[in-house]
Amino acid sequence: MNTKHSCVTDDDFICVQSMDGALTLYEHETFMFTRFVPNFMLPGPLVYNSFNDSFVTVSSSNFLESYSYQSLAVASSESQSETTQLKTTTTSGGKRLSADWSLNIGESAVDISVVRQESNKPAIMVLGDRCLFCVEMGGKMRFMKKFDYVVACYKVMERNQTLGIRTIIATYSHQLLIFSNAKLQWAAQLFSVPICIEISEIKNTEGTLVLLQDNFEISCSYLGTTPSLFTLPRSQHRAIDIDQMESEISHYRKQIKQLQTTGGDDPIIPVTASQLDNKCPLTISIETSKTLDRSKVIEEHEDGDVKPSVTCQIKLTTSRRLNDVQVSIQCPPGLQASFKQMLLPSLSPSSVPAIVRPQIQLNGVCLPSCLSIEVSVCYKETDDSPRVSMSMLELPLSILAQACSSPNKLEHKVTLETNIPCVDLTTLYDDFACEDNNACFIGMQYIHGPKASVLTSKSNHPRYRIQCEEFAGLWLVVDDFVRRLKKVHPKVEICCNDKPAPDKLYDLMDRHLEVRKARDEVCVLLEERSRQHRSIQRRLLARFKDRTPSPLNCLDSLLEGTHEQLLTLIEAHTDYQQLLIRISSNLTGVCMLLSLLTKLYCGWDDTQHGFLSSVLWTGLNDAVGWEECVILAITHLLRTKPKNNQMLSTSSTELPRDTAKLKKNLTVFFDRLCKHEKFWNEEKENVMAEGIAVKEAEGMKEEAIY
Repeated sequence: MNTKHSCVTDDDFICVQSMDGALTLYEHETFMFTRFVPNFMLPGPLVYNSFNDSFVTVSSSNFLESYSYQSLAVASSESQSETTQLKTTTTSGGKRLSADWSLNIGESAVDISVVRQESNKPAIMVLGDRCLFCVEMGGKMRFMKKFDYVVACYKVMERNQTLGIRTIIATYSHQLLIFSNAKLQWAAQLFSVPICIEISEIKNTEGTLVLLQDNFEISCSYLGTTPSLFTLPRSQHRAIDIDQMESEISHYRKQIKQLQTTGGDDPIIPVTASQLDNKCPLTISIETSKTLDRSKVIEEHEDGDVKPSVTCQIKLTTSRRLNDVQVSIQCPPGLQASFKQMLLPSLSPSSVPAIVRPQIQLNGVCLPSCLSIEVSVCYKETDDSPRVSMSMLELPLSILAQACSSPNKLEHKVTLETNIPCVDLTTLYDDFACEDNNACFIGMQYIHGPKASVLTSKSNHPRYRIQCEEFAGLWLVVDDFVRRLKKVHPKVEICCNDKPAPDKLYDLMDRHLEVRKARDEVCVLLEERSRQHRSIQRRLLARFKDRTPSPLNCLDSLLEGTHEQLLTLIEAHTDYQQLLIRISSNLTGVCMLLSLLTKLYCGWDDTQHGFLSSVLWTGLNDAVGWEECVILAITHLLRTKPKNNQMLSTSSTELPRDTAKLKKNLTVFFDRLCKHEKFWNEEKENVMAEGIAVKEAEGMKEEAIY
């Protein structure tokens, strides 16, 4: 410590504190004396107070103590011995060293500073582990501030009479706090923990904070925003153009009126990655094998048939380096991939693309509701900004069904008409070739599922009849037939003359709601038995720990019976969950079939079909079920366009008691749809169509058609 004696202003005095508690003073390079601080164990912070010519330190007993230079000098004047006998002389021959005053602060100190104030009232600032102390020169406490965090270092600035004692405190939670006396004035976030803070002026910037970090780095920072170097010139007075102002006001009024008319419900078109960046760096191309692979699948069904599988190739090409590339495959219930996620550490530009080969196969849980698989690729740019690219993979129908002999008449059927003559079904279904199939008839059967067939009309009318033993199984065959026919004849027009009715949906709705209620009841019972099981365990542990043995009173039998009930309930919950997945998959298929038939009946385009599909199928989740979502959507559409003063009750997201209200609303909704009534604005359809066209043009979604 370099100090200036109060009586001598031209000489420098140096005080050195040793590990054993000795204070050694030097005048320049000349040794003066050494004194041992009483009750010393470990060295603490030490500061020289020039106002009363004393040394202030914190002892090992957490006392703030002040030793005047005079008391040290008096003790040394009575002890005249050699340097090796300093300790003996100080304790026996000299005057005993004692503190001028002491104050118990109750914790160890981090740093001590002497504050010089403009009001000529200096103070001693002590920073503890969790407190900040302001002490008068005589040892009286002025104020104290207690923190809820551990402090690292601090810096006391010059006092302003209006702001008080300003203190900058750095914490181990990467915070920089500025206090005026005991009141917090400002807070900032730090990137690391500083161990020392100083204030300087660098490049004409006053108040620059120089921080010595814990990683041995020095950083210069300042509080506030970046100083603006541009000064806005003074604007010139211009004459007001009345005509221009009136035209602007009328333009804004028209916009406000248009928003009030439409209600402000225009759809928000998502901004694609290529719109955010000039060029999307990642290109996804998917290829699906046309032949099924049955040899690589080990699992077999009960009758010995092997589950078919399809190997796909996902090719990733990039124009610049990407990091942490993660490929995710989302399959619908009934299908599974050989892996759900695959992580590539990096992807560099190359003429040879990175290839990922997932294998898609049936899992036997239920009949899949669709053949579309979502492939998403998440990656990071060089600046660690995350990006996501998505693509769709279309599987062939042959992964679910195989050619077989089927009867000419099945229970459920759909009739479609086209504007072109009937095509040869053997060329349209070349992957379902067998002896029983011909140009007018194609029979197939879902693997361990119902049979289905496609027939052409024997008359001159271009009609096709698609039939299946189960109504839920019609969706995949009808959708696949429409896709195949449009691929061969892109300009074909397909229509359905049969009015779509939601009657086939009602049985599945009732069954779906019934299974949901049964599963919820099992969950409630499972929770009750779990609490009972834990309560019995606590009582048994209390009996076993008791020093005086007491009878169990059949608690062991009750514990065993409760455990068996838990196992039964868990098994029942698993069965209900599997059953709910199968019913939900069939429900999805029926909803999508009704949506497609409504599109063909009304002659809609893909945009209108997408709106109806989103209304009928919003997805299944644990928070809100299918019944709640659909009844809310349909009630909202019917309420926006009421007919004949129709009054509709409000709906909630709670589990309904029955499906009577939903059936009634569905019947009214489909009747009005079949009368070519639209429940959405044409402007919304045009905006959505433009967004879909832009998205397809930029290649953000690529479909691999078999």
